[in-house]
Amino acid sequence: VEDAAVNPVIRAVGLTKALLPAMRARRSGRIVVISSVVGYVATPRRSAYAASKHALHGFFNALRAELWREQIGVTIVCPGYVRTAISIHALDSTGGRHGRLDPAQANAMAPEAFAFRLLNAVASGRDEVAIGGREILGIPLQRMLPSVMVRILRKMSVS
Repeated sequence: VEDAAVNPVIRAVGLTKALLPAMRARRSGRIVVISSVVGYVATPRRSAYAASKHALHGFFNALRAELWREQIGVTIVCPGYVRTAISIHALDSTGGRHGRLDPAQANAMAPEAFAFRLLNAVASGRDEVAIGGREILGIPLQRMLPSVMVRILRKMSVS
């Protein structure tokens, strides 16, 4: 099955495996992978996307645990809503292209503001960073009160 959500995972892992020997030889470096808040909080109508982000978290969290003695860091970046065309290119329930900008995307953080916060997180050696608006509050809520998060997600209107 050709799955658009799986290909970025394969590319991220493949690129990491290709670069890792040089990082290991230098005994330094930082791997930065872009995941999503959806890597923690799976939202309606985004099951394949959520699965791919969960896969990134699993792989790169394990890799971080394997590489720390070699002074190689791993930063997982979890964007919330950023004003990009991601919803336009998302798949709908039939596997076709969604084709429109969702309101949450249209009213989201500017890409430049996201980039500034990402660069600061990487420069400070953060293992993980969630960058966004109030949607990132879903991460601790999912961890601490998953049954509350379930009720919130049931009420979400995601096109």
